[in-house]
Amino acid sequence: MLDAKYAPKSRSAYAYLCSLAYTNNISKSRVDEVMDLTGPASVKKAKAGRFSLGMSQRLAIAASLLGDPKNLVLDEPVNGLDAEGVKWVRDLCRNCAAEGRAVLLSSHLMSEVALTADNLVIIGEGRILQTTTVSDFVEEHSRDLLSVVTPDAERMQAMFANSPSVRITETTVEDGYPADSRAFRIEGADFAAVAHGFARSQIVAYRFTREQVSLEQAYMELTHAHAQYVSAPMTAAGAQIPQNMPMQNMPVQNMGNGGAR
Repeated sequence: MLDAKYAPKSRSAYAYLCSLAYTNNISKSRVDEVMDLTGPASVKKAKAGRFSLGMSQRLAIAASLLGDPKNLVLDEPVNGLDAEGVKWVRDLCRNCAAEGRAVLLSSHLMSEVALTADNLVIIGEGRILQTTTVSDFVEEHSRDLLSVVTPDAERMQAMFANSPSVRITETTVEDGYPADSRAFRIEGADFAAVAHGFARSQIVAYRFTREQVSLEQAYMELTHAHAQYVSAPMTAAGAQIPQNMPMQNMPVQNMGNGGAR
């Protein structure tokens, strides 16, 4: 499935799938099976040109499943789908893999890749940058990263004054914290050492947790130099962010013909 809008606009979903079945010696009963499985059965007589992007995705997936393939290739299959549809595609991929099929999923949505994929191929500018597993890739790019919300920002920053390897980035405070709260991400500091340091310095922490680098953050760091289109980083108010802002605060770039598989 390489194009969700491949079906002729003037042909009904059912007629389109029947034509594919007929030209590939597949029974019509299989058409009904894949329509029930993927969702278009309720609009089987509607013309494909009237379908939303989400329903077109379901029809395209139905077409790809028509021949009961051992190898399933899906390019950006969750585009246009609602939350239920996204979960359905995720479950479909996992179930197909559990049945022994090989599933190749191409996507720029790293959150979905992290929940769905086992193995990872990262491509930038038409070149394979890395082949690994999702867990190994995240582990490789993991580092000591702490999330802190505190009213004692000055004392906390003074605690790291002589630690050049520690990087502190102020972030947005989430709703629900006291008015005197300030939020920070601390990178390069040992979790236990910081906890003991807070205790010795009597620093109050409304939040103190260890974070793991997400697949999206790791992907961004690996592919940043290969981004085809990079927009100017913006703050919430619209002002440009200084160029030395840490990578994890940068926006997602369009990788052109790259992505994760």
